[in-house]
Amino acid sequence: MIRLSWQALDRAQDSTPLSQPLLDRVDGLIFRFMDRAGGWHDQWPLENTLQPLSSPQAIDLFKDLPLAVEVNLDIQNFGRITRLYPLNQ
Repeated sequence: MIRLSWQALDRAQDSTPLSQPLLDRVDGLIFRFMDRAGGWHDQWPLENTLQPLSSPQAIDLFKDLPLAVEVNLDIQNFGRITRLYPLNQ
């Protein structure tokens, strides 16, 4: 896993990010999102709720956050690490 960062918040489009390794030997990283009914989804917001950012409905997307986010990290010679983060609403 590599973290990319820039030295300035208001950067130029052609500026080069700084690269910083965070974790070696990562085989996979998977996020899952729990909806209000307790169902799990591989992406958020859900496809059927996607709206153009210019639409008035786009603001409503931020009101419907998932109830929880699950993070699965597969690391060589260690296995899978799973963390569940409930979101306060």
